Amino acid sequence: MPGSVTRDDDLISAIEFDEDKLKEIPVFRTKESSVSIYCAEAFKEMVEASSLDGLFFSKNLTQY
Repeated sequence: MPGSVTRDDDLISAIEFDEDKLKEIPVFRTKESSVSIYCAEAFKEMVEASSLDGLFFSKNLTQY
């Protein structure tokens, strides 16, 4: 699903997504990272607008 993955040794240091392929997919995981779940900006905005608790959004791949 990602457009490109950048690695630093065995660790993922960056993931870039092909946004055109993800237009209709609000939440997804990748085979490169089984720990993290990714989402579209529209999904994040809906969660925040609804004042829902329990989700942590971060652009930093090392924080979870």
